Amino acid sequence: MRYRSNRQYLYPVLRPDADDYGLDSTLETSCDPPQYDQDSGILSISVRFNLNEPALVGAVESGDAKCAAMVYCGSTLYRDRLEAMPGEPFVARGRIPVGRLKNEVQVHPVILATRSFVLSTETAHAEYGKQPVIINELAPLATDLHWSFIINSDVRPVRSIFRLKEDESGRLNDGEFDVSVDIGNDYVEIFANRATLDTFNEVRKASRLPMPSVFTSAVLSVLTVVKDLWDDGDYENCAWFSCVKTQLLAHNLDIGGPGYDGSHSLFLATQRLLSAPFAILLADYADADDTDE
Repeated sequence: MRYRSNRQYLYPVLRPDADDYGLDSTLETSCDPPQYDQDSGILSISVRFNLNEPALVGAVESGDAKCAAMVYCGSTLYRDRLEAMPGEPFVARGRIPVGRLKNEVQVHPVILATRSFVLSTETAHAEYGKQPVIINELAPLATDLHWSFIINSDVRPVRSIFRLKEDESGRLNDGEFDVSVDIGNDYVEIFANRATLDTFNEVRKASRLPMPSVFTSAVLSVLTVVKDLWDDGDYENCAWFSCVKTQLLAHNLDIGGPGYDGSHSLFLATQRLLSAPFAILLADYADADDTDE
């Protein structure tokens, strides 16, 4: 069910276009521009609460209430809740896999009761008679107009479908990688032992050289599965499968499968999807030649 902040309550709720509190009581929120981590495929969202209402500020600071935000995506029916942490009680943060989102995403700021408690109505509308009211756990105490942003799935990098994970089985030697292309998971997992992962991450911070070797090989494995299951509607809800199909269509890449002639090899399609990753190696070689001269 879609979250609705503008509803009727039997107790005072601080919100736009309502007079449950006086004119001096306000809640102003701001949503930071979402930050997208391409390597992890995670979207970080932060909502800041500027609250000016003594009873509600006291509820938040005492732990009776918490600043939060309800995230809703109509295209995928994804729902989640961002929450404030003890160190920043007036900032709700959350991390969401971008594969779960598409088109418009709404963020609804709300202050929720963390437990049942008695709320003072001394600063509320006179109709409450300054009588304390019992607030149940998870009941909203304040809301603001929602924020929204757009996720363009057609330009989402294919690299974001991958997750680097440590192989704890001991089967992989130093310098070896393996990939698990599981249609039942939202992400494709690339495995390596701890020493290899640590080295890989250090090299990746200093240069882009690991990209052609590791991710290119992984995308090749992924395209093999996508080609075989291209028209199988049972897998359209798989985030990485849907992402790769969208990218192939957006780049006009035909890798074969039912109804297609396969005018692009999986190897070429992989390079197009990753924006010519081997060009990095060639550029580095050319730079080295220029330096030697």
